[in-house]
Formats: sequence, C-alpha cells, structure tokens
Amino acid sequence: MQEIKSYVVNFRMVKTASLIIKNISLIGGLVGAGKTSLLQAMAAVLTGEIVSGNLVTKKTIKKLIHRGEREAMIEVENSDSKVTAIYPACTLSSEGKTPPKASGIAVGLDNLLKMKTKDRQEYFAEFLKSSPTMDQLSDAIGKILTSEQKTKLAQNIQGLGWDAVHLNMRDSGARKKGGWENITGENYGSKKAENWMPEGWTADLMKATVESLEKEIQAANEWVEAAIKDQAISQSEMERLTILADDEDNLAEIRHKLSDRSTELGGDLNRLELKSGGINVSKPYFCPNCDIPLGINKSGDIVAVNKNITKLEYEKQLKEQTKLEKDKLKIQKQLTDIRKKYDANETKFQAAQRAVKMLNKITSQSPESETADIDDVKNRLVIAQHRLKMFNQKSEAYEIHKSILKLASVVKFLAPDGLRLTVLNTALDEANNKIRELCVIADYPIISIDPDMDILYDGSSHLEASTGEQFRIKTVLQFFISQIEEPALIMVDVNVPLDSESNNGIINLAHYINIPVLIAMTIKNRESLPPIHSIDGGRVYWMDDGNLEKINGQAVNGQAVNGQE
Repeated sequence: MQEIKSYVVNFRMVKTASLIIKNISLIGGLVGAGKTSLLQAMAAVLTGEIVSGNLVTKKTIKKLIHRGEREAMIEVENSDSKVTAIYPACTLSSEGKTPPKASGIAVGLDNLLKMKTKDRQEYFAEFLKSSPTMDQLSDAIGKILTSEQKTKLAQNIQGLGWDAVHLNMRDSGARKKGGWENITGENYGSKKAENWMPEGWTADLMKATVESLEKEIQAANEWVEAAIKDQAISQSEMERLTILADDEDNLAEIRHKLSDRSTELGGDLNRLELKSGGINVSKPYFCPNCDIPLGINKSGDIVAVNKNITKLEYEKQLKEQTKLEKDKLKIQKQLTDIRKKYDANETKFQAAQRAVKMLNKITSQSPESETADIDDVKNRLVIAQHRLKMFNQKSEAYEIHKSILKLASVVKFLAPDGLRLTVLNTALDEANNKIRELCVIADYPIISIDPDMDILYDGSSHLEASTGEQFRIKTVLQFFISQIEEPALIMVDVNVPLDSESNNGIINLAHYINIPVLIAMTIKNRESLPPIHSIDGGRVYWMDDGNLEKINGQAVNGQAVNGQE
C-alpha cells in the first residue's frame, strides 16, 4: 500500500496542516476547526478540479484563501510523484511518473444518492463497463434488422453514442407515423394499422398485383378510346356535315352543267381543228413583177412554185386561218376554266356525298345509347384507377406500419431502460455481491442497487433512509467504487452525527480495503477519538483553529508542529 503525504497552507479554514496516510488516518476536531477545508484542499488536487466541483469559480477564487493571507498552497505526494496547487494563481503542477489521483466519488465530492436516476444509470454503465457489445445488440435485435442494417446501426452508435441514436430512431418513428397518417387520412394506431383498408376495398384486391391492376386500367382506357372514336361527333361537326350534305344536289347540278359545257366546247374545238387542217397557208415569196409565187430549190436556185395561188387568194386564206386560230385559243381557254371549276366542284361534291353517308350512319344510331355506353366505359376506367390507388395506398401504408414496428422494437432496445439496462443489471448482480460483502464487514444492513437504479437500504429506498443511514449508504458505495478504481486515496468526511456503530463500520471498511483512507470526524474532545493506533499505519490527528496536530498513542501527548508530521 502506498503512503500518501499532504501539506496544506492557508486554504479556507486551514492555516497549516501536514499529514501522512498509509493505512488509516483519522482527523478529529470540533465544528469549524478546518477538517472539511483540509479534505476539500486535498480533493481539489487529487481530482484536478481546482476551480470547479464543490469549490468556487475562478472569479471568486480568493474566497479559498485563508482570511488575511495572500496565497494558499496544497501538496499531495506519493512515493515517486507530487502534485501542487497554488491559489489565487490557480495553477496545478505535477512531478514524477505516477502523480496521485482520485475520482470525485473516492474523495467524497460526488454523491451517487444525489444523482438523477438517468445519470446514475449512465454512471454505473460506464463505471462497470457494462455498455452492450455490438454482438449483444445484434443478438437482441435478432431478425428485426438485416445484417447490413445492424452493421450501420452499430457504426452510428459508435460514432454518435447510444442516446443520440436512440433519439434519432425515435424521431424517425414519429416521422413515419406522420407519413402513414398522410396516406390514410387517419390517426395512427398499431392495431388499426395492422388491418387498415381504404374505403371501397374489395376482397379480390387481396390477390391482385400492381401489374394486374395496371392491365385493368389499360383495358378500360382502350374501351374509352374506342367508344369516343365511335361517337365522337360534336354538335359543330353535325352542323358542318349538314351544310355539306344540303349542298349535294346543287353541286350535282353544277357538276352536270360543267360536264355538258366541257363536252360542247370539246366538240367545237374538234370542228375547228378539222376546218383548219384543210387550209394551207405556207407563206411564199411573190415576184414583184408578175405576182408569181417563188421558192428555192435544193440547188439554191429561185424557181416558180404553186402557180395556181395568187397573192390575193393567199391573203384571204391567211385571214381565215388567223381567225380559226383565235377561235381555238378562245375555246381552249374556256375548256381550261371549265375543267378547274369542275375539279373544284367535284371536291365539294364528293365531300357532300361523304357528309350524307356519315349523317345517314349517325342518324341510324340511338344517341341515348351511345351516351350511356361512353359513361359506362368511363366509369369502368375510374373504378380501375381507384382500385390501383387503393391497392397502392394499402401496400404503402402497410410497409410504413412494418417499418414503424421495426423502429419501435429497435428504439426499445436502444432506450436507457432497454438493452443497456439489461446488460447493466447483469453487471449489477456482481456489483451487489461485492457491496453486500462490504456491508457485512461494516456490520451494516444490506445495501443494493435495484434494476430501476434505486439504491436500497435494508430493502427500502434510500429516499426513506435517515441522514445517518444515507451516510452509511454513501460510504459503502464510495468504498465499493474505490475497490475497482484503486485511487491514490479515499477520503470520508463524517459531517453528520453518527452513532458508534456507524463510526466503527467506517473504520472497519478503511481497515479492510487496501487503499489509504483519510477520515474526518466531528468529535467533542481528543479523549473521544477512536483508538486506531493499533491498526498498522494508523494515525490520529486533532484539528483546532486551522492547525493540524498529530496525536501519538491513545493518550494526548502530541504537540502542534506547525503543519509538519
């Protein structure tokens, strides 16, 4: 067991104190003598919290210095190291390889009884190293998640922590419930969601598929298109067809007249062609002296040709030929115009004939039956579309419901009172066995931690315990935690009235544990100090007006030594 030495000057109520703790050291004194100030000084150095915890802030640090003094110093050392704190500079320095350290629980600054249940659970989970392993989480979740989902969940826990992932998953579940409600238009409930069906749902939809319902819609669409194609004649179209059909007779008459006129003009043109074919009007050259027509033979000589025609006769034939050509051109122009008119009229005439046929077909059908047929096929399309919508609604809602159930199960495992508490309770069983051993050594009623993180004293909640009983609980838990932490020093400040059994229990615990223990007790006089000199390494000190004095033996023989052992 290491020996701890400490030297404190001008800290709060302490003027000067020097002490050694090897096994058990006991400090006695009246209220206000400086015992608690001495333990707080050593606690600040051992925990490293020189301006926090149960002390004061840096702004009010001068309150930690003994009245009338300018500086305070605290030293705590073991066999090879030393830690020193200086106020008001608030400096903490250490020398050596293994500076003495202790937790807030070990030195009495922190009290498990004052923690909230959630904080107490988190403390024990970390202290007992009882956070579930990823294998434990995987086994607990089972088949709720796939292997990939479990791996991702484990990674999130390692990166964000259990509480953050638990909150995220819980929020995700709430969002999914909102999604279910948006789809269904109803408030979510697990029983309702298990068998929810949209209004209008029919039993045959249970065996349907998206593909089969899409085929229904396609077939209904084709029926609608066919019906519309058969009936799609609007009122304006009827009026247009009627106008065209009404003009059929007039167009037929025009057609007949144009055809007759074309035939007539064609005959005239043929007669003119025959007539003009009998007239030879080749233009000769006439002799200027005798008016005999002349020509040029193959030899290039000028010779007399067609001596039977005179110049006068030639001019007469030319005039007649010119008139025939003009008449033919006139008739040809008339024929061209007639043909254009005929073609245009023929287009209108054929359109009128088609209009007549269409109107005959339409008027032969029942308008009421056509309207009824279209309304029927359109209604079939609406029903087919609604069936697919209902099917998708139910499928999507049910998938969300299954996802909500999965999330709820995972959230339950992730919750502070879920898998973590289950694993912690297993660790607590072993912890309670060790706590029980300490209670037996101290001769106290059994103290234990129940699954709900309540600390029990003799089977009842610590909240029902008296002040003295609560101090017993705090001390036993302090020694239990120190057994595992192995701090450099345990400090117990007995700042409440205790009976002799309680005091003896503390001394028994201190004698049992293999860690130096410093105990401060409020005692009326030196003669009432517990006789611990018989314990190996046991030391007794008396504190009065800020000065610490070592008591040698059971009798009071020591002298104040100005803070030195």
